[in-house]
Amino acid sequence: MLIGASACLYICLVYFIPRTSFTIFFATFTALFVAYVAIMQSVRQSYLNKSLQLKHVYLFIAAGIFFRLLLIPVEPNLTDDYFRFYWDGLLNVHYISPYAYLPIDLIENGLAPRFDLSEALFNQLNSPKYFSVYPPLLQWLFMLAAYLAGPNNILGFIIILKISILCFEFGSIALMLKILTFIKKPVYNVLWYVLNPLVIIELTGNLHFEAAMIFFVLLAFYWLYIKKTWLYAAIAFTGGVASKLIPLIFLPFFIQRIGFKKTMFFGFSMGFFLLILAFLFIDPPILQNLFSSVSLYYDTFEFNASFYYMFRWIGYQIKGWNMIATIGKLTALSTFTGIVLLAYLERKKELASLLQFSMWALSLYLLLANIVHPWYVVPLVAFAALNGFRYPILWSWLIGLSYFAYSNATYQENMLFITLEYVFVFGMMIYELWTRLTTKRQAETNFL
Repeated sequence: MLIGASACLYICLVYFIPRTSFTIFFATFTALFVAYVAIMQSVRQSYLNKSLQLKHVYLFIAAGIFFRLLLIPVEPNLTDDYFRFYWDGLLNVHYISPYAYLPIDLIENGLAPRFDLSEALFNQLNSPKYFSVYPPLLQWLFMLAAYLAGPNNILGFIIILKISILCFEFGSIALMLKILTFIKKPVYNVLWYVLNPLVIIELTGNLHFEAAMIFFVLLAFYWLYIKKTWLYAAIAFTGGVASKLIPLIFLPFFIQRIGFKKTMFFGFSMGFFLLILAFLFIDPPILQNLFSSVSLYYDTFEFNASFYYMFRWIGYQIKGWNMIATIGKLTALSTFTGIVLLAYLERKKELASLLQFSMWALSLYLLLANIVHPWYVVPLVAFAALNGFRYPILWSWLIGLSYFAYSNATYQENMLFITLEYVFVFGMMIYELWTRLTTKRQAETNFL
């Protein structure tokens, strides 16, 4: 009943509810989340009663895949990034780098029709005055999808990309099952990821490539620990960085595992494979455009932040204006320092510890960032499924409150909603940390 009801809710949410109808959207999203938690509680109870079998886990995985399949033949309704994907893909088909020209320049110079770029597509872009910020692996996917779909066929383009995301998800689920077995944790924990509404809606539903990042990062961990091949791990990790730049924050945790010398070779290997992936799109003169767009993105935009909004308020009190450029640099430095400190404090070298500290590094990054879109939390859900923490699961529901900004023409955020989101997330995080520390101390006391 819960699976059937969830399927109906997914169809309603993605096919019929626009992002401007926030109340209906969040009510439906909450209903999906309630069904998800109820299913997981039932599964956990069956596990404790020793009645849960592996075939049952596979059946629930099949249900999660079924939910994703329902969302394939429809355009994303919570984001408009896919228009830029198509724009970049059509440029790539004509061997024109999307990092070389601004969309608005191609339109004003009359060059766009040569590359099958229409003015209607241009009018849908949310960043017409910025160079593309999407990494090279995604550009290859955009090019393949645009080539197969052809011009003026954005739905076909979307369906091809959604199928690619589904393939990455298949890989991630398979890797999670292997990793859970390796670290001796119940395999049903994979369902925390497979059935999570945010994961399903934002990846397959709204076409976000955290799916590729998660797959390649898990594959790197798999090769490093289970296959014990650091070179293959470097290749896989390169895929993660070439999908999203975020995995770079995990690099400090590799030093104490493979040593400084091998870590240097690891980095050089990554650089080499990145050059191979990027040879078609990037050359030295163009590289500055890419860096300028990434820098402008983080120095200009702000959305659903936590500590950053506190620092911004302090800046207004002191200076009287938004000090985003200065605050952004300070939070970036604080994130780097914090992650290096986490790597220094980590004492264990097993895979379970790497998964946990990677989760903390990503959490630190998100909590200090000035932009936290809902899909940014999806990798945290993957880590939560593998290490047992539940605050990312709570966050994956509460971050739905951030979509209030899309319910008005000016994209005005509701600071009460943002406050509620982070108060509960911080509360859950502190509770889980305290509980684990208390349990560990109690175990040490009993041992003594």
